[in-house]
Amino acid sequence: MMPTCFQGCSSIAVTLQAATLTAVDAILYLLQSQEVGRAPPVAINLNGGRHHAQASGFSYVNDVVLGVQRLLSKGKMKRVLVVDIDVHHGDGTQEAFYYSEKVTTVSFHLHEPGFFFGTGTDTEIGAERGKYDNFNVPLQRGITDEQLHGVSSAL
Repeated sequence: MMPTCFQGCSSIAVTLQAATLTAVDAILYLLQSQEVGRAPPVAINLNGGRHHAQASGFSYVNDVVLGVQRLLSKGKMKRVLVVDIDVHHGDGTQEAFYYSEKVTTVSFHLHEPGFFFGTGTDTEIGAERGKYDNFNVPLQRGITDEQLHGVSSAL
């Protein structure tokens, strides 16, 4: 018997991933039907962005990766940029595309000694065909506006 703390997890994961894939499908549909010169379509899953997808306790399904894969397989996109802004490193997204030249990942996250996960250093840049397509921006607690501006200038 499943402990009560896990009841409903699978249905939440399925709903979350379905919402992201529906948002991606809406974007693809709008891009195909859009008149030239109009603003690009935007679709957001406000409960999405589950970027771990490991047994670490944060998320079971990486809807970001599923959405990007849908964009690449069904859309006419040749490349996709994923910008991840979160207190934790987007480790699952990085891992999924570390060797891919089709997806560039940028993760802004807290990185301090002893802070969970301990991944996401600026030396993790991708590998093989994906070399230089992975960017980590490890930040310290209490970053100032001036320091953040320095980070954005460096990018």
